[in-house]
Amino acid sequence: MLTDVEGLYANCPHSTEVIERLTADALDGLLPGLASGMLPKMEGCLRAVRGGVRRAHVLEGRVPHAVLRTVLDETCPGTTMVPDTVPKRDTSTA
Repeated sequence: MLTDVEGLYANCPHSTEVIERLTADALDGLLPGLASGMLPKMEGCLRAVRGGVRRAHVLEGRVPHAVLRTVLDETCPGTTMVPDTVPKRDTSTA
């Protein structure tokens, strides 16, 4: 998701601290207190990670190349949501 703010703020509007990363359960707990503009973005991210997506991002679209930076550098100018538990990869050989 691209937006015109830095990401999801911790304790908005009382703080400008951006939450860089949070789990689905943590996000679920924050949903009732979110403002109307951020609520649909966060609900979409929550549905995505609970539906099997490994991570979802809310990116500050004003940052040049925000999407490219997130994909190539894995640095996110915004907030990243991840599932509560990350499935372990099978590293055994067949």
